[in-house]
Amino acid sequence: MMFDSKLFKAYWIFSIKYAQEILNRLPTKAVSKDRTPYELFLQKKPLVAHIQIFGCQAYMHVPNEKRSKLDPKLVEGFFVGLSENKKGYVIVDSQNHLQLYKSCCYKLHLVISLPILQ
Repeated sequence: MMFDSKLFKAYWIFSIKYAQEILNRLPTKAVSKDRTPYELFLQKKPLVAHIQIFGCQAYMHVPNEKRSKLDPKLVEGFFVGLSENKKGYVIVDSQNHLQLYKSCCYKLHLVISLPILQ
């Protein structure tokens, strides 16, 4: 995840937390064939709609209260994970500050590796 995202190595802890978040929502042989660790712990199916590609480009809306008339309405950054305490996404902005946003738009970079034909 860190290699594909091309983010600084300082964000390795976010990649580990996000990988753990994804693994808890996948079925494993150790727990059960058709149930996930999340299901066993919380007794409900996990939601996966909020899962994004780690390190993808994100655009966050800046509320009216936090900007003046001539400031931009969107801030560009990179997705590094989910918030632990509140609903929202952790985004690194252009000044390398971690910000928590509730609504984001993502520009997903899909990398497809094709076998080389000889």
